Parts: sequence; structure tokens; C-alpha cells
Amino acid sequence: TPNNTAKLRAWLTDHMDHPYPTKGDKIMLAVLCKMTLTQVSTWFANARRRMKK
Repeated sequence: TPNNTAKLRAWLTDHMDHPYPTKGDKIMLAVLCKMTLTQVSTWFANARRRMKK
């Protein structure tokens, strides 16, 4: 849901210079967004791909 990913987008915006969250960051974001670690990792991979366009 868009609400779920708002925190992920906020993290990404704050870390544009290095958009690679640590494992700890991913765990924290997964808990906050009620997502799995895999979902968070996939979201970031896709987000980085979208940023290139």
C-alpha cells in the first residue's frame, strides 16, 4: 500500500547519496512498514532501478 512505502520513500530521499540501507536499516523499516525483510530489499532494488530512469 502507498502508506506502507511512505517510510521507505522517506528513507530513500534522506539517503540519495548512498541509497543502500544496512541490514539494520532494513530490519527497522520492515518492522515499521509491516513488511518482510525480502519485501524491503526488493522495494529498494526496484526503487534504485526507477531512480536511474
